[in-house]
Amino acid sequence: MFNIADGEVHGLQGAGVFNIADGEVHGLQGAGVFNIADGEVHGLQGAGVFNIARGGIAGFQGAGLFNIAGRVDGGQAAGLFNKADHVSGVQIGLVNVAGYIDGVQIGLVNKAGNGVDSVGVTYEPASDFAYVHWQAGAPALYTVAGIGAPSGDWFRDGSGFVASLGLGSRARCFGLNIDLDISAEQAIGDLPYGSFDWSGDWASWGGWAMIRPYHSVRLMAGLPLGRHFQIVGGLKADIDLDSLGDRVPEALKRGWSWRGTLWGEGFTVWPKWFFGVKI
Repeated sequence: MFNIADGEVHGLQGAGVFNIADGEVHGLQGAGVFNIADGEVHGLQGAGVFNIARGGIAGFQGAGLFNIAGRVDGGQAAGLFNKADHVSGVQIGLVNVAGYIDGVQIGLVNKAGNGVDSVGVTYEPASDFAYVHWQAGAPALYTVAGIGAPSGDWFRDGSGFVASLGLGSRARCFGLNIDLDISAEQAIGDLPYGSFDWSGDWASWGGWAMIRPYHSVRLMAGLPLGRHFQIVGGLKADIDLDSLGDRVPEALKRGWSWRGTLWGEGFTVWPKWFFGVKI
């Protein structure tokens, strides 16, 4: 049912419910419910619910709900969240938190002490669109979510809004933060919300046919002014693929466009300059 080891564990510590090791674990610590190791785990710590390695992990920590560790040299993966003081490797979960990371966080919400965590407001003169974007995660790979609309529609009926969700990466160059985001963007103002019968008849909702995301790429340079403020500017490109049809809203087809072909796929790009601030 359970195992408790007063000292180090060399080899396998396994139980149907839980394992506790006062010292280090060299090998495998596996349980159906949870594992706790006061020392460092060299190898694998796996459980159906949660793992805690106070000394850290040199290997891999995997659980159904959450993992907590001091230092991680390797990886953490959980169904809900991962937390570590220092990560050299990867965190995979719905929520990932690291005091410092040298690697990648893959999840919906990612936060690192040395990572990307900012809210930005930008404006595109060509389309008159104003955007709010949130970036969070490790510099090597962060998540970005945004919403935008014509500048005059923000406090009206919301019919012109678009929303986006994607991934990005940051590099430092000549004192600037250089961000590259790739997102799926969707016009949300025209989705037929009223067509769904909230009594529970899912078949009556005809809105799925209106979910037609298009690709969006954003290259942005940020000049830090102090610790929490940046002036930003760059280029955002909205892209229609020939195989997916016409999806970019007409309001964003402003300025000049460019047609091309890549790997046999035709596409049309509408690039637009923007500027703004981030905090």
